[in-house]
Amino acid sequence: MSIHNKKAPASPASPVSPAFPSSSDLPRRSPVAKGVSLLMAAAALSGSGAALGADIVFRGSTLAAWSATGSWTGGAAPGRNDRAILGGTSATRINFLNGPAIEIGSVWIRDGSVVSRFDNEAMPEVHLYGTDGVGVQNDSAITMQTFFRRTVLENDISIRATNVNGGGYTMPNGLTVAGLWKGIDLNGHTLTFDMVNAVNRTDLGVAIRGQGDVVKIGAGVFATTAAHEYIGRLFVDAGSVVLTGGGSFANASEVNVKSGAVFDASGVAPGSATIQSLSGDGRVVMGNKRLDITNGSATVFGGNIETTGGLGIVGGTQVLSGANTYAGGTTIASGATLQLGNSGSGGSITGDVAANGTLAFQRADNWTFDSGVSGNGAIVQRGTGKTVMTGDSSSFTGNTTVQSGTLAVNGRLGGSMDVLSAARLQGSGIIGNTTNAGTIAPGNSLGTLTVAGNYAGNGGALEIESVLGGDNSATDKLVVTGNTSGSTNVRVINVGGSGAQTVEGIKVVDVGGTSGGSFTLVGGDYTFRGRQAVVAGAYAYTLQKNGSSTPTDGDWYLRSTVTEVAPSDSASTQPPSDTTQTVSAVQPLYQPGVPVYEAYAQSLQAITRLPTLQQRVGSRQWSEGGLAGGTGAWARTEGELRGSSSKHSTSGTAVDTDVWRVQAGADHALWQARDGGALVAGLAATYVRGNARARSPSGDGRVNTDGYGLGGTMTWYGANGVYADAQAQFTWYRSDLNSDLAGRMASGNHGDGKAFSLELGKRTEVGNALTLTPQAQLMWSQTSFDDFTDRFGARVSSQNGKSLLGRAGISIDHKNRWQETSTQSRSRNVYGIFNLNYEFLDAARVNVADVAFLRRDNRLWTGAGVGGSYAWNNDRTMVYAEASVNTPLRNFGDSYSVQLMAGLRARF
Repeated sequence: MSIHNKKAPASPASPVSPAFPSSSDLPRRSPVAKGVSLLMAAAALSGSGAALGADIVFRGSTLAAWSATGSWTGGAAPGRNDRAILGGTSATRINFLNGPAIEIGSVWIRDGSVVSRFDNEAMPEVHLYGTDGVGVQNDSAITMQTFFRRTVLENDISIRATNVNGGGYTMPNGLTVAGLWKGIDLNGHTLTFDMVNAVNRTDLGVAIRGQGDVVKIGAGVFATTAAHEYIGRLFVDAGSVVLTGGGSFANASEVNVKSGAVFDASGVAPGSATIQSLSGDGRVVMGNKRLDITNGSATVFGGNIETTGGLGIVGGTQVLSGANTYAGGTTIASGATLQLGNSGSGGSITGDVAANGTLAFQRADNWTFDSGVSGNGAIVQRGTGKTVMTGDSSSFTGNTTVQSGTLAVNGRLGGSMDVLSAARLQGSGIIGNTTNAGTIAPGNSLGTLTVAGNYAGNGGALEIESVLGGDNSATDKLVVTGNTSGSTNVRVINVGGSGAQTVEGIKVVDVGGTSGGSFTLVGGDYTFRGRQAVVAGAYAYTLQKNGSSTPTDGDWYLRSTVTEVAPSDSASTQPPSDTTQTVSAVQPLYQPGVPVYEAYAQSLQAITRLPTLQQRVGSRQWSEGGLAGGTGAWARTEGELRGSSSKHSTSGTAVDTDVWRVQAGADHALWQARDGGALVAGLAATYVRGNARARSPSGDGRVNTDGYGLGGTMTWYGANGVYADAQAQFTWYRSDLNSDLAGRMASGNHGDGKAFSLELGKRTEVGNALTLTPQAQLMWSQTSFDDFTDRFGARVSSQNGKSLLGRAGISIDHKNRWQETSTQSRSRNVYGIFNLNYEFLDAARVNVADVAFLRRDNRLWTGAGVGGSYAWNNDRTMVYAEASVNTPLRNFGDSYSVQLMAGLRARF
């Protein structure tokens, strides 16, 4: 008969204490195999739970037979659907007689029960079916002894102990009866040991066999001395699993220890601490025993292995993602793999590693591996993190592969090294023969990595950090004691260097053997003569092979030089001088903006200069009888071609400048003396366009400038031929600066210029319509432009744009006048002029990243010009023009200026 929802009788002999657990009593866990999830959802048999079958109470005496009909209420032993209740009887032992297998639904040992033992070593097989997932529950404080030593599971069941004062089970090995097996047969199911309280304990001396999983839950202990034979997994979800003596789960495919749980094998016999694979996040306690993992299946253990006996990876792949503190070192057998990290931020061990198999690093963070590695296996860096090896692994003779992420070797690492395309190798240590298809970055920012052997570039990169300056700059360096071969791209990162001129250069690759490899600078700031160049401040660096003083050393250097040249051919690197030029043995390589900036400063000076009186207004003598008063207006245009050599340039820059100027003004006689002299004042407006072309060993470029100016004039014309002319002008500029090598360096940069001039002269008639006019002019000007930062990050500023230019000249004029009618006259004047010009002040200076670059022309120039005017309508309308050529007296012809000017003036 089946009775549903039946409870034990409510009597002193059969108290109704809490019965089998409800689903809320069972700890939640991930499903592990087959029906383990049923344990999480089991309904209670007491109160709200529903039971299948009957609750049958044992009433027999001590050593009464389990199968005797008189031992049970109802006159029959429990069957597969029933629950056997032990309690409320004076029987302390129940006898299992030899015979056919016994089928039981479940057993409930209630609080107060005195039954403590099942007898008969040769007990029959007990087939447990379970009631709502529970096979046996002990609510008493006693420990059931010799319990079910031949048990076969027919469903996923649990064996529980619940009393807060103690209680549990012992299943000793005991005697062996020939032909009979002893233990628990999982029979394809999951067995759960639920020791609810810390004082609850199960001691298992018989082996678990068959196929299925074993689960330990609850705060208590599951201890075993048996070498379990089952094929499946062990889950330690809570409490402890303790192995002693010959206890072993070597056949279990996986031992999973959850966080807070303990797998303790510290008491096992030496050599028996063996499992196939390990997972979870709990503790594995080994004492002084060595833990061997024989068949890792890439399971991940994030907990801590605690032992002084070490860890052995015998076969398969084991992943450790926790902080393991075990001592005794690690051995990895050939064909086996130990992986530290699981693409996260954990995974570490202590002690040295004997790696005849594979030691793999797979973390996502930066971490330090300070152990030494020996053996002939493999080291693999993978994942996205950075592993820093600081130990002495010089006895390692295998191969290291950097597959991904970063491996930093700050210690010694023997064997060979392969850096794959997606990976990075760095550090300040020593490695063996190396093949590079990825990135090698010596140092950990400014340091040396040594290849104790040969280096082969396989299209990889060498990343060099350097404080770009002079020869002794701090830098990364790759030292190869053997030979180099293959091709390697070099990327240079400037670490705060402001640039400087080198002679030998900054050595970045030191080759001890045959230098057969090619190293090519890539990712530079621009291309110079077919090679990439990097910029630091005012200087540029290219990668060059061989030393300047050791031209066959095979090493590689970063140099800020164009090429080695004879001293006599080298441009000056000092401020310009009139008499001497200090030269160096090499031509510095400046960044491509420097020649442009030099040209910029000088071109502003060139387009700010003021004309002579004759160039501005022609001859203002409006009538034969003297100087006419009134008001006049004039306009003129001027073009200049100016070429300046590189002899007085810090950067060796020659500049060609085209200037086009349009100027218009009006003047008025403020006062006219009785003797014919006149004081004339005027105003003028100017537009000027300047195009400067810079040519330099460091690169060419151009400056395009537009300027708008306003000015005033004041002139005294004496009746005796003496004149004095004063000019003042202020001009606003807007300029675009371009490098042929690097493109636009500045756009719309603003500047200004101011100029003042005083000219004195005296015209003297010498007969035959000829006059001589000695004259002198002194012009002061100052130009500047707004500071800016160029495309390379260099700060550019104008430091000295002052000029004081003196001119001494003499003109010879021939003038004719004739009457066209009785009331109209015309005149013509032609002249020649000879000048000497002298610059009194220092050169124009521009600062580039705090390095001064100076440029000016020769101080003393000579020039000659011819001009003339033609006037009609009684000198009320005049056209005039002048052409002149100028060149320095020193280095005659190297620099030049050709000017053409034409104007129109009218008097009202």
